[in-house]
Amino acid sequence: MYSLNFTRIIRSYLATWLAPVRLAWLTALVSPLEQTRDDVFITFRNEAIEKARYNCQTIILQSILNKVFNTGNKTDIYIKNSDEFTEHTNLFNEAEGYPAIYLYNEGEGRPIYLFNESEFEQVYDFVVYVPTAIYNASLDVLKAWIDKYKFSGINYNIIAY
Repeated sequence: MYSLNFTRIIRSYLATWLAPVRLAWLTALVSPLEQTRDDVFITFRNEAIEKARYNCQTIILQSILNKVFNTGNKTDIYIKNSDEFTEHTNLFNEAEGYPAIYLYNEGEGRPIYLFNESEFEQVYDFVVYVPTAIYNASLDVLKAWIDKYKFSGINYNIIAY
């Protein structure tokens, strides 16, 4: 269907002695079909092939969102997995044999933040960071695109920056 050439079909089935007049007439009749084929089927085919390449991998989903919302920069919309957010620090007794954790003053080194276990419960599997303009203008469309490609049961959050 995609490589169908109507003019070639007409020439192959048309008698050669009738060719000049009827060829022009039949070509004129078939030209809207060729235009429809080019506009509808070829465009649909190219879009279907491109959508078949999409999946829920973070980098591909990020690329899809940047392409759909035409941000111009490939890193305007970015995704972070939730395990990248927090660094778990566990405190142990000296007798347990785990490596020592040193606490410093604020000016001496990197601060260590202590949390309760309930604060480490992961509510979201990933977070999508989007520019404020996109967040305010088309949040529902953004959610629809993410829902289309993410796995079922995966939770996410959208944060505007």
